[in-house]
Amino acid sequence: MGFTKSGILFSPQIAEVKKKNGSGRRYLLSILDSYRGMGPNAQYKVFKKHLALAIKLNRTFVDKGFISHWTEHSIHRPRFINETFNMARLERIANFATVEEFKKDCNSTVEAVVPNLSPHWRFVNAQQQYSEMYGINIPDNFSVNHTLESSSDLKCIGFFMVHLPTKLKPALRFLVNEHLVSPADIEKVADDVMRKLCHGQPYIALHWRGKIQEMYHICIEDGKNVSYCEEINIRSTQETIHTAQIIAKNLKTEMEQRNMKYIYVAFPPIIGKLVVDHFKMAEVPGVLSKEDIIKYPAISAKQHDNYWMSLLEQEICTCKLTIMRATTTS
Repeated sequence: MGFTKSGILFSPQIAEVKKKNGSGRRYLLSILDSYRGMGPNAQYKVFKKHLALAIKLNRTFVDKGFISHWTEHSIHRPRFINETFNMARLERIANFATVEEFKKDCNSTVEAVVPNLSPHWRFVNAQQQYSEMYGINIPDNFSVNHTLESSSDLKCIGFFMVHLPTKLKPALRFLVNEHLVSPADIEKVADDVMRKLCHGQPYIALHWRGKIQEMYHICIEDGKNVSYCEEINIRSTQETIHTAQIIAKNLKTEMEQRNMKYIYVAFPPIIGKLVVDHFKMAEVPGVLSKEDIIKYPAISAKQHDNYWMSLLEQEICTCKLTIMRATTTS
């Protein structure tokens, strides 16, 4: 047995992965409908579970990448694992294959999809997406009752969404989580820029997750009257501003008590600037945001890449001393 850096026991058979190539591979393709309601964070949750399952089943995980948030125009551009996580760390615990390797070895076809489900609109969407985006044929998963046991001898299986028919041990889930860290370049940029902006001092991180823009898109896509959608948008904006005013007052007190001089606020487009403005009007000290970090060359060059910027801000907000969070979304 061995230990992770946190002292949790894990199996050396999992920790020391033997690299496999073509003939010895059995594949697991993660299948999900990455359009409406399945932004990157939802995709990451599915990825963690399906990667743990691939490790448990001793299967090679197919790197199909992640899709930008469904409200963005760049939705059809996959972002692969090495753009999202530190691939070198993940390769210590799992085997990976590219989509092209999977297609070559599996004749571009998934042999079976687990679990067995009744026809579902999300699955139909996924079939179409994988055909158009990757050139992969996914059969119906409701005509044959495939299980993990019955498909164990098949070379190329797919797993749909998050319905895991087998329990994953906490140690395995912990192992995956321990190896999900930001790519080295994002870690370095986040550390360098915040050290300069905060003069080496600790800072509070606040991730303001607002769905106003998302709700407006849904309203329009559902064919609702534009004026009705705009009314909802205005009302939601007013509620967010009111919430920001309350939080700003409490935040100022909290920072004074902790003797904290800086706070980084990460936020979605449009509404975030209103939040930051109200924080500054309330004289919350040292308010920093995306506008402050994009002046650095390493970030300026990628400031319009929303996927990369989101990863950078997640790194800024999750690796530091104090994180301000709430369980609800504005």
